[in-house]
Amino acid sequence: MPKPAFLAVQCALIACLAVACAAPHRPATQSHALTAGDGPNGEQVLFLNFDGVNLQRIGPSIADDARMNQSATPDAYAVGTSRAIGAFDPTPYAPTYTAQQAKGFIATRVAGWFADFNVQVVTARPASGRYTMIVIGDVSSQIITFPSGLVGIAPVDCANKNQNDVSFSFSTTVATPVPTTDAERLSALKLIAVTVASGAGSSFGLERVTEPTDIMAAGANADAVGFLSGSHMLSDIGSACASGSTTQDSRALLLANLGPSPVTTPRDFSIATSTDLAQPPTSHDGGGGGGKDIGERCDNSAECASNGTCVTMGTTDYCTIECEPKQSDACPSGFSCDFVEDGYLCVRTSAAASGCSIADRASMPITAAVVLLIVVSIGLRRRRAIGS
Repeated sequence: MPKPAFLAVQCALIACLAVACAAPHRPATQSHALTAGDGPNGEQVLFLNFDGVNLQRIGPSIADDARMNQSATPDAYAVGTSRAIGAFDPTPYAPTYTAQQAKGFIATRVAGWFADFNVQVVTARPASGRYTMIVIGDVSSQIITFPSGLVGIAPVDCANKNQNDVSFSFSTTVATPVPTTDAERLSALKLIAVTVASGAGSSFGLERVTEPTDIMAAGANADAVGFLSGSHMLSDIGSACASGSTTQDSRALLLANLGPSPVTTPRDFSIATSTDLAQPPTSHDGGGGGGKDIGERCDNSAECASNGTCVTMGTTDYCTIECEPKQSDACPSGFSCDFVEDGYLCVRTSAAASGCSIADRASMPITAAVVLLIVVSIGLRRRRAIGS
């Protein structure tokens, strides 16, 4: 079925809002100061809020403040009033995924896309410091009166000037109608993850592009592979943040705005299809403690070395372990640490994966639609809708 729109709230050139448009970012080819965050090593903290929030609407001249649950994005209720935004509802994804697995899938996928950047992704609200908040839950009508059926909305924060932005991923809208097959449930979770990452990208100063496999594509595409390198056409050439440019290198611009992760591996994180992981890995038993190393064939986890797990990948069963993608020596030679639906595993490096050893271990069909760009002008802000 066609999926609804994702909006990016874009500050207008003629009426820049305080903080958000104080200084439109320069093209990625020019240098400007990084916006150091309050996380470890100056990381920008990205809080994925699955628990709902009582959100206060503030005026359009005031910057968002995630710490105070304040946002200028809503137009469905009056300035100065608050509204309860519902929590993430995991029931549409059962019995394929438990609540923890569904949330873990989204969080792990988003963390993977930001693994190369100086960003710390968390699912618990920080006790102090600045952080960007993505509210994951409820339906678009709780926030925005039109267009109906949005899957998300986010401020475009030129050069990431405000580190307390609030964005939204309307997970209940994505799951309407309720998915009934494993493939539909997986597709919905992928789409939610993309809207979360895309909303965060907008908050970090990125624009929409026409390349459909970029996270910042002007379409809610569950098959997006990451924040891509290369010059991709902007979907809205007249946007405030472009500074006259007609293209965007999403990866380079994120690096310019946020800086690289100090512990990342020297490779792009992207999602590819690997013949080594054509089917979802299936764990045999649990535990480990045998003598077989990573990559050795196994019948059950008891045969694998300590902390190892025997998984079925395609038609092959072999031992592997969980890994940390930001740790350069997480896996032995011949293996790489890659995203496999609900976590990271050491997997065989595969030339068949077009330079990426793996990222998605499911072969289920994707039904989320790629949607078209429309422009809606509202007051002092322009909202660029992605919808079909």
